[in-house]
Amino acid sequence: MVVFLLQYQVTSQILQKLEVPGFQSSKIPGFNPEPWNFGTWNPGTFFMKKTIIAAKSDNHVIGNQQQLPWHMPADLAFFTEQIQNGYLLTGRNSYGTPEGMGVFANRQDVILITRQKDYAPKGIYVVHSIPEAFELAEKLEVQQLNILGGAEIYAQTMHLADELIITEVHMTCEGDAFFPAIDPALWKEVKREDHPADAENPYAYSFVWYART
Repeated sequence: MVVFLLQYQVTSQILQKLEVPGFQSSKIPGFNPEPWNFGTWNPGTFFMKKTIIAAKSDNHVIGNQQQLPWHMPADLAFFTEQIQNGYLLTGRNSYGTPEGMGVFANRQDVILITRQKDYAPKGIYVVHSIPEAFELAEKLEVQQLNILGGAEIYAQTMHLADELIITEVHMTCEGDAFFPAIDPALWKEVKREDHPADAENPYAYSFVWYART
């Protein structure tokens, strides 16, 4: 189709220059003979799925002094599986934790959000706001964006996400970072996998998926 239109446009220009009687370029209804702009990016035609992935205690704690308050190998394996595909969006504090250094090592599909203008780790993308991060991801044509926190990033993206994947660790603990409340008016639980505590995982836990209502 593109080849036809380009051929038509060239032929139209030649016939008009030759002043062929009766020729009018408007004879094809709805066709605009103006040159096409193939370099324009239209984010309105591109869907990027945004998934928040987090683990939280029963009292919504997700961290304490930049560390996880529990050691749950089952959750770590589950988390690793969920982030195999797609880009990873994270804040600087989460990126710099011991767990974060393991997650993000040797990955270049990482978008880091920081307010610090001169902070620029090599090999990843660095931006300074949520809108800037989403705009970059769209320009990169990211189909799956996994949002990994921390607390402030979760709070700023809850109303923008398409899916939540939450590990509920069934215990209460002290902490200084919390997951925002999940509003039942915006989110519905669509799947749940409950697991008992075992020799390696000291607390019962659940993997829970939420979709937009």
